Amino acid sequence: MIVCPFCEHKGTSLIEERNTVISYLVIAIVLLLIGWYGLMLGPFIFGTLRQHIHRCPKCLNATKENSLFSSLEDNVSLKLIIL
Repeated sequence: MIVCPFCEHKGTSLIEERNTVISYLVIAIVLLLIGWYGLMLGPFIFGTLRQHIHRCPKCLNATKENSLFSSLEDNVSLKLIIL
């Protein structure tokens, strides 16, 4: 359940999934290191590094983004604000 900050609609969010640039770079590095056997790791890498974007079902604005590295980015920006 979310409350949209744009239209204040209360309800469940629509989830959009995307592969990030980091996932494509990791796949390329794995392919260079272990060759074609790296293709077997592709689905696991894409599944782990996938970005989830929560959208309001009424106005379709993005309300939240989740990814494997989102907590790291939040902590870095918070530390920069404090300094």
